[in-house]
Amino acid sequence: MSGRNFMLKIGGAVDPSLSKSFQTSSKEMKKLSDEMLKLKSTNRHISKLKASEEKLEKQFASGREEYKRQQRELFQTSKKVNDLRRSIEKTKKPSKSMINEFKKAQKAENHLKETTENQKKALTDMMRQMKAAKNETKRYSQSQEELAKSMKKVEERHKKLKEYENLKKSVSNNAGGTFARSAGQAVALGVAVKFAIDDEEAFADVRKTTGLAGEEAKKFQRELKKATKDIPKFNSEIYEIAAAAGQAGINLQEIPQFTSDTAKVSVAFDMEAGKAGETLATWREAFKMSQSEVIKLADQMNLLGDSIKVAPAQVAEIATQVGGLGRMANFTEAQTSALGGTLIALGVKDAGTASTAIRKLYTTMASGDSASSTMSAAFQKIGIDPGQLAEDLQKDSQGALMKVFQGLNDLNDSEKLSVTKQLFGEEAMSSMGMLINN
Repeated sequence: MSGRNFMLKIGGAVDPSLSKSFQTSSKEMKKLSDEMLKLKSTNRHISKLKASEEKLEKQFASGREEYKRQQRELFQTSKKVNDLRRSIEKTKKPSKSMINEFKKAQKAENHLKETTENQKKALTDMMRQMKAAKNETKRYSQSQEELAKSMKKVEERHKKLKEYENLKKSVSNNAGGTFARSAGQAVALGVAVKFAIDDEEAFADVRKTTGLAGEEAKKFQRELKKATKDIPKFNSEIYEIAAAAGQAGINLQEIPQFTSDTAKVSVAFDMEAGKAGETLATWREAFKMSQSEVIKLADQMNLLGDSIKVAPAQVAEIATQVGGLGRMANFTEAQTSALGGTLIALGVKDAGTASTAIRKLYTTMASGDSASSTMSAAFQKIGIDPGQLAEDLQKDSQGALMKVFQGLNDLNDSEKLSVTKQLFGEEAMSSMGMLINN
């Protein structure tokens, strides 16, 4: 092939001569070299931005934990102030020490409100910084992608000339290798760090689950903010709860109150906002409860947690898992919660294990005439007829439960272990043993 007959396309134009192609290629080589330097500079800048983002993320995570701790402390302090206020109002002549304690609690509450609000403002400002850093990284990443595309085109041009000049071939191969490494870096560094999103983006899920749009959505957003303005939660957390309510099919008019109540439970139970929303929505549906009944159950769990020192969130999980089965066995959700909380307090490792034990307890007591021969023999050893027990369960569940536990307690230790295993199985035997012995 002669050089004169060789035709080369560069940037969509056909060059008429090999000489002109070489001249253009030399210019492109210089351009490639300059762009490689520019790409390396951009890589360094993106690395710095990435480090800055990671630092902000760590600071935000630490600040968020501190904020959550302050939320819990404020919630408990406010509860104490309210309790003291009610005590003073009920007392005709409150003592000086009672009044002083009330004033001290009020002062602590005001201080916590101020520090919590300051922490919230600091976190909000940090979120803005994180978003700005993300946008800056995105801008440089896009610029880097454009550079990479441009450099790829240049590389392809050089490859077309490589059969004509060994030196050009060598240069082109080296450039290609460098480009490949740089492109790899671009891909690795182009992944944006995920962090807190802005108000409108966070509200998108609420729009989706409620079907609201336009001015109706904006009005609903204002109602949510108004209903939760005194609760120490970010808007994004509030919207998580509202979205869960919409997903559960809760009436649109009820969602602001549901969201407010659930946000308070989230603080009291130290539970993620979205999880709290899903939990309370599940109770409403599974237990056929009104909103006031749901909150009453949450209050009972909180009091239970305070009295026996267990996490209310664990008790809530147990009620969610086996509360429906408990109803069928004539146990209220509060009674199921008390059983679950007791198991956790006695040392059962987690809510899942406690739920398994309670599930086995309920199904065993309700087995009636369908009880296995092994189970029937075990019931006989403690003087109980399984058919009669199933009937008694529907009349007085607590009495029936105590009858089973009393029968097991009357056995000697070796028999107690054997009969407990026969009744409740090996998986639940340990947990049931804790309840029986206490």
